[in-house]
Amino acid sequence: MKIDLHLHTTYSDGVYSPEDVVKLSRDNGLDVISLTDHDTTGAYQDIDGIETNGLKIIRGAEITANHAGNEIHILGYFKNGLSDRLQDFLNNTQAERISRIKEGLNNLRKHNINLSYDELNEFNKGESVGRNHLANLMVARGYTTSVKESFGLYLKDELNIIPRLLTPVKEVVEIIHQNEGVAIWAHPPRKFFEGFLPAFIECGLDGIEAFNYRKTTVFAHYYADTAMKYNLLISAGSDWHGFEGEIFPDKVFYQEEITDKFINLFN
Repeated sequence: MKIDLHLHTTYSDGVYSPEDVVKLSRDNGLDVISLTDHDTTGAYQDIDGIETNGLKIIRGAEITANHAGNEIHILGYFKNGLSDRLQDFLNNTQAERISRIKEGLNNLRKHNINLSYDELNEFNKGESVGRNHLANLMVARGYTTSVKESFGLYLKDELNIIPRLLTPVKEVVEIIHQNEGVAIWAHPPRKFFEGFLPAFIECGLDGIEAFNYRKTTVFAHYYADTAMKYNLLISAGSDWHGFEGEIFPDKVFYQEEITDKFINLFN
């Protein structure tokens, strides 16, 4: 079975439309996918009724949270639709995203980078504005030479030019559970993994995205072994955005027998 439970579309910072991502998934022989845009489920309105040719689509979103001053991403997966309460929560998160991006634009002016929010929206085709849009705008206006340079000089977390969202992990996990969803820690950073995991388990975390292109095989197995130690679910996803040079993943490396427990929840 080929699965990818972490894909982005133009509704956040992905390059391809929801319809195109579904088509790419079908054409590459994937069996199960999830469109997990940042703080929005808007992509699903575009693919309602689309021909899937047997491709299973699990509804999801990558929700931004904060722990000890660090940005954390929690993947929420939903079997039974999307409640008004969840949508209200995501709408509020979108409003906070806009507020902190505008504050970031003000902070960038202190570095002689003068960009407007209207200009930024030219690079935002969907609902969820973020740092990737800003990084591309900086390149387009000649302030940096690449997205990587934009992040390295101005937009990485440590610089705090773009203020962090302050929603606690516990609150994000609770809203996912209130929607009968499953909460998975997305691409856990190695430097935080052991220190943060016990607190997240106390918050009700359901599982870990152990298999991801960002991890070596050794770390992927370590994450999976740790998840099994704590009786957590294990998922696999590429975190694909479709950026230039980023090939569509026709298969994320994972061990089917240990991700089956997660997949079976949505059968």
